[in-house]
Amino acid sequence: MAKPTAERAGATQAAVTYDSRIISDPPTRADVQAINDGLVAAITLLNELRATAVEKGLIIVSA
Repeated sequence: MAKPTAERAGATQAAVTYDSRIISDPPTRADVQAINDGLVAAITLLNELRATAVEKGLIIVSA
C-alpha cells in the first residue's frame, strides 16, 4: 500500500484556493467588528507598554 506524501501547493494552486471573495464584496458586520476588536486590543497593549516604560524610567514624560 502506498503511503501518502505531503506536497507543497504550487503558486497557481495557492492563488486559486486562497480566498473565494472578490474585491467588490463589502465587509460584513462581523468582519468590521473583528477588525475593531483587534485594534482596541492593540491600542490597549501599546498603552500598557508605554505606561510600564514610563514607570521604569525608560520614557520621560514632560508636562
